[in-house]
Amino acid sequence: MFEYLIRVELHDEHDYAAFHAAMAKRGFTRTITGDDGAVYDLPTGSYYARTARGHEDVRTVVESAVAEMRREAEIVVARTAGIVWSGLTPHTKTLGEMILALNR
Repeated sequence: MFEYLIRVELHDEHDYAAFHAAMAKRGFTRTITGDDGAVYDLPTGSYYARTARGHEDVRTVVESAVAEMRREAEIVVARTAGIVWSGLTPHTKTLGEMILALNR
């Protein structure tokens, strides 16, 4: 399995909610989990994935999410050997996440 950080900047789009949903449907998250189990929100337009896919396949999947939005975008896909960060906001579960957790 590989870890990826993905950055997408949609052209002429300021509301990323629909795009976030399109990416989530494809297995990308907007959060990252530290070694201590703490979960953090990634900056807008940034996504994380853990997958066996190669980096070009990951890019193709991201491009399909962009195409679904009928937008142009700048995309960067980086396979990582390790990720460190600072200043990220601790993740607070949304109502939808809490409901999903209750139904499991």
